[in-house]
Amino acid sequence: KETEADYRYFKEPDLLAVTLDEERIQELLESLPELPLAREMRFIDEYQISTKEAQLLTSDRALSDYFEKLLKSYNGKPKTAANWLINYLLGLVNELDLPLDELFLTPEKLAQIIQLVDEGTVNTSTGKDLVRKVQELAKDPREIVADEGLAQLTDSGEIEFICQEVIDANPDQVEQFKSGKGGVIGWLIGQVMAKSGGKADPQAVRETLQKLLG
Repeated sequence: KETEADYRYFKEPDLLAVTLDEERIQELLESLPELPLAREMRFIDEYQISTKEAQLLTSDRALSDYFEKLLKSYNGKPKTAANWLINYLLGLVNELDLPLDELFLTPEKLAQIIQLVDEGTVNTSTGKDLVRKVQELAKDPREIVADEGLAQLTDSGEIEFICQEVIDANPDQVEQFKSGKGGVIGWLIGQVMAKSGGKADPQAVRETLQKLLG
């Protein structure tokens, strides 16, 4: 048997022909759920994120849904939201082995954390810590910041005072910096951050140290 005719195919007499007009076909197409590849392409085009980020975010339906809910609560750049979700939340989710929809850290609460960083209320390091604390303590981000005094130190006078203390306590490192070893400033910034309990604005610390060191 080599051709269709050889198999003696014939129409089923009891089955009526089905005719679909274009409008009905379009309705059926629109009712189909968005496929992963289509969602990936949409994420890249609509949210301006990288192909790698889009592939990861659409690798799981729950993850891509979480991301889009996050964007409804966060008014900043989608790429920033994707960065927080991929780099800071997924590790915690894998560690806890919990489905995303069972987290206390909802998309709305993660949006609050990112917003706290964006507005300068807390620095990025504290924001990362809040991701875990919100989940573990089952409390809202702003409540934790208030209860634990985590608000970022932005007072220029206080930052300068701490920077001067660090400079006075580390003459060898200061001399190295002045002799041309610019990388030492990173170490000095670390000392100031530690002395401030991690609450100082890192950029303000850098600028203040550079001013004091000449």
